Amino acid sequence: MVEFAVALKQEGYDLDVFVSDCAPNVAALHTASEATPLILPPVLADTDAYIEALFDACRTQGIDLVVPLSNFDLQALAFAKDRFHNAGITVVVSNPEMISDSLDKRRTSIRCQKHGLPVPEAFDAPDAVCDRFPCVRKDRFGNSGAGFQVVNSTQDLLGFESDKEILQKYIEGTEYGLDVLNDFEGHFVAMCAKKKIDMRAGETDRCEVVNFPALYGLGQAIAEAFGHIGNMDVDVISDQNGKFYCLDFNPRFGGGYPASHLAGMNFLRAIIDMAQGTPLRLPEVPSKIVLMKGISLHSTEAAA
Repeated sequence: MVEFAVALKQEGYDLDVFVSDCAPNVAALHTASEATPLILPPVLADTDAYIEALFDACRTQGIDLVVPLSNFDLQALAFAKDRFHNAGITVVVSNPEMISDSLDKRRTSIRCQKHGLPVPEAFDAPDAVCDRFPCVRKDRFGNSGAGFQVVNSTQDLLGFESDKEILQKYIEGTEYGLDVLNDFEGHFVAMCAKKKIDMRAGETDRCEVVNFPALYGLGQAIAEAFGHIGNMDVDVISDQNGKFYCLDFNPRFGGGYPASHLAGMNFLRAIIDMAQGTPLRLPEVPSKIVLMKGISLHSTEAAA
């Protein structure tokens, strides 16, 4: 993402790139010399301190566009969005209710059912499973595949905590990742779908960009149902009968976005264009490519 932002500057966009984290020794801060690193307080330790530090950095550095890349700060930024807006700073984040409906998997399922989006059947408690195995047990508020477990017996349901976990019907099939872009009013703009080839710790390592009308229609329906701002990273699965089910929603750029970007769907540029009020430049369909992630190495001087 840092490289994508710097590339826009090199293409002629009048912008400066800043990258923030709560620790100095993370690769993102040292990816490009054209990007200025910002060390902010950890949002999970002190939300107010994080927001204050970010707000001060924006005013001091002249930052007028904030694009979050982590689930951890979404809710804090959603509640502080108006404060930033009143200072002329656009934060690309949805409203607090939508963020909660996306990050709380139980609320996600309810919202999807309300709007007719296909989701796996959910069970309120282990007793509701009634031997309908296999099913899936996962963290209610987790990300990156946290707590994911395929359950094959009542023994696997021991210790289930309904306030922290959820149970869903297990769907066997092919997984896809969707990038669904909305404008700043929550209206659908574009989408890109990727067939997942290889996963690691909940992240897409290899994928193939595809162009299926059914997935495009599902992306439009998701955009309407959630009314999110900016990009929404969505995991879906197609069962053996070709029916799609929505699995997880992350209202931000996700780990599979680079495939969409390299396929021509430059949503980062689109967001900057929207912030500047200039026409968007996106192709009608993405190029069909296969993305393979590798490893890059970065170093910096050690602290004295």
